[in-house]
Amino acid sequence: VVTAAPQSSVVLAGGLNPSFFALDWEDGSLLWTNPGYPSVPPQTHDQIYGSSIIDTDNDGIFEGYLVGTSNGTATTQPWPREGTLFKVDVRTGKTTWVLVNQTYMGETILPIYLGSDMGWGVVVNWIGELAVYYTETGQQLWNWTAPPQKRMLVDIALTDVTRDGIAEIFATQMVADIDTRLNKSAAGLFCLDARTGRKLWEAGGLQAQITDFVFQDITKDQIPDVLVALEGRGA
Repeated sequence: VVTAAPQSSVVLAGGLNPSFFALDWEDGSLLWTNPGYPSVPPQTHDQIYGSSIIDTDNDGIFEGYLVGTSNGTATTQPWPREGTLFKVDVRTGKTTWVLVNQTYMGETILPIYLGSDMGWGVVVNWIGELAVYYTETGQQLWNWTAPPQKRMLVDIALTDVTRDGIAEIFATQMVADIDTRLNKSAAGLFCLDARTGRKLWEAGGLQAQITDFVFQDITKDQIPDVLVALEGRGA
């Protein structure tokens, strides 16, 4: 996985083991490497799946956030694999904090502003659940599991539909069971409040797989609408 932030002059990349590294934005030279788990041999095939770079304090110092599988679980346990969340200083590669052995492996991570009283957080798609963490400490603010439980969450996106300066979280649910990856359920689209994790609404029971969704004000009422692409017999 690769994340680039020109303002930070860094390209952040992750791979197996789960090691990650940074390259100079201008010339591609290697700036630093972080082994992730120094004690885990390469054959465990842990992996970084998602990353993000942001300057939450507006002080010119950027932080990197990476999610993936946990300490050796990619080969030592069956699906679902446990997950890990890293925060690093993109200037040095030093790990600021790390959360290990989360319920599921992490796939997607996005920074999110939670308001002047709460500051910044990151929202993580742990495949089976969503969770928001404070960027400063790594403390979990809330977590949410889509019904029915153990159905895979695929994509997440942020947009401010309430026009209050704080984006809502949108997530799509796959027609698959986490443990078996078998199609057992119809697809769904969920909208959550970023500060509390409260579900605002859902479009569930779609008899097809959601392959993509975008936001556009097609009704011209200054509120973004959600356009959903479906695939399957019920599309």
